[in-house]
Amino acid sequence: MWPEWGDESGFKSKVGEKGEQSMQRLIGKKIEKVFIGEAEESLYVTTDQGILKFTVSGDCCSESWFSDIYNFDALTGGVVRTVEDIELPGDSALDKV
Repeated sequence: MWPEWGDESGFKSKVGEKGEQSMQRLIGKKIEKVFIGEAEESLYVTTDQGILKFTVSGDCCSESWFSDIYNFDALTGGVVRTVEDIELPGDSALDKV
């Protein structure tokens, strides 16, 4: 049985070599489950080849977390073929310069 949302007790991370955080690690793996860790700083992806952990970090004056992740049900049961970064619109002060 896998942990429910927020339950990381007894979990052993299978982070990629040298702590690699790239989503490219998902390519070729079948997604079984996705959940957010207790402090919302970790995203766990259960695959047919093990569990991958992705984390966020903020700069000295910022904070980052995983929240409101939608449509992972559409990915569940499928094999990841490609991964790409997309630019999201935002209200950042940098966007207005």
